[in-house]
Amino acid sequence: MAGDRLASSDVGSRVNADHATAAPGACRLSVDSGVGRARRHARFGALGALVAVVAIVTSMTTAGCGGDPPRAPTPLRPIDEAHAASIIAHALRAVGFTAEKGRSIHLAVPNGTEMRELKLDVAAKGKQWGIAYITTTDGEQLGDVLPRSRDPERFTVVHGAGDGEDATRAVLLFAGDYMEDDLAGDDHTQTSIAAEEKLDVAARKIAREALDANWP
Repeated sequence: MAGDRLASSDVGSRVNADHATAAPGACRLSVDSGVGRARRHARFGALGALVAVVAIVTSMTTAGCGGDPPRAPTPLRPIDEAHAASIIAHALRAVGFTAEKGRSIHLAVPNGTEMRELKLDVAAKGKQWGIAYITTTDGEQLGDVLPRSRDPERFTVVHGAGDGEDATRAVLLFAGDYMEDDLAGDDHTQTSIAAEEKLDVAARKIAREALDANWP
């Protein structure tokens, strides 16, 4: 099943990691010390030269030239599905639609007669379209009825294949594109706000496109 594409201005997720740096002179002082010991050992021929090399390497290793070890990337998780649905519903209402839940459409399995149900997290009341927030669990259940590839610059639109669903459509928003961290405090608040704003912008853009194109 090939999905239509609806332009998107901001898709994808991004992860930042801070890395600590060592004090500028720390590594230099350690190496200088190692070189001093190396010169003393080098007077004793080949064995002394080997000991000299070990002295330099040991000095650099024990001094920790890189400073504190880099911090591991902060774990990220998608916006919770229920919260995502409330953000999408708010966006639809802001554009002028009445949002409702509890609707679904059916998608055909490629090269087969089987149908799979796609839940619309939010639908426009009186219209035949809605938005589905696709979580990892959804992806596993729907399998190959979802498009195998996605254009990062466009939304994916799928059409219903069940009885009487010819005009129905669902725009897919993938949870992995709306990530926030697992931390607490101000840092978490900032990443949550960014993810929520990104989802809100996407839902509003979909609703405006539906309004301008007069989707049934």
